[in-house]
Parts: sequence; structure tokens; C-alpha cells
Amino acid sequence: MTGGILAGLFLILSFITICLPVVQIVKSKDYTLPEGNTNLPIVRLEEIEQNPKFMREKVYNGNNVDWANRVRYDWSLLAPVQYEIDEHGIIEGEAWEDKSGKYSPSITTQFYRLTFAGMAENITLDLIKRNVYREDTEIKVINNSKLDKMYIADEYK
Repeated sequence: MTGGILAGLFLILSFITICLPVVQIVKSKDYTLPEGNTNLPIVRLEEIEQNPKFMREKVYNGNNVDWANRVRYDWSLLAPVQYEIDEHGIIEGEAWEDKSGKYSPSITTQFYRLTFAGMAENITLDLIKRNVYREDTEIKVINNSKLDKMYIADEYK
């Protein structure tokens, strides 16, 4: 009797384990970041640059998605809402300080709504460790009324 119950529980757990990746794939989607206002929890590159010559740099590469200005939505059991948002621009007539080419700023935003709020601090530290490559990068905490926490990694001081 106990063996049958354990076998049934193992079967249910196995089924869930097989189904979760399929659900993740089905719910995942990429689309072009709309110009102008969105309902997404982001700071726009245009707001940061505040330059009338700012234009979006567009890069289409299959599936009719502008990969330079895209939104990626993902889902998981522990973070049911996940966005990775990329935005790239160019400012004509301006160059990088080191004269390496046209000034073409970019921003990537990663947003997670977690199932358990207690996971936030460790996930934040993991994301910083995963996405910040240079040791001299300055991590700034920014107060934003739309988000619980917001960090900016400034690589070019």
C-alpha cells in the first residue's frame, strides 16, 4: 500500500517536472519594444539621454522583431513574470569620448515579479554577479516609485 502511494506521488512529480519546461517555452515570447509610452516597468533610454537628436537604432533579424529594441517575456514557477528589455539608440553628430565611433547608448532592463518576496535579495545579488563584468563598475541604488528596487550598473564613469 505504501509503495503504491509513493509510486503515485513519484508519477505526479515526474509529470509536473516534464510539464514545467514545456509551459515555460509556450509562455515565452519576444516582440519589438513599442516607441512611446508602455505599461512596462522601465526607464526609457530617451529619458536618460534627453537629447533631441536621439533616434532608436533598429536591427531586424528574423521573426519581424527589432532585436536592438525588444521585449522578452518569460515565465517560471518561482518568477511568474519576467521581462528582459533592450533598447538601443544613436545620436547623430556625437561620438564616444574615446572617439571609437558614433555615440550609440543602450540600456537593458531585467524585471522579475517573484512568487516569494524573500527571494529578492539573493536573486538581486546573483543578477549583479552574472551581468556585471568589470570590477570597476559602480552599482547605484536608485529610488523609483514604480519598482521595489532599482539598480544601475555604471560601467563608464
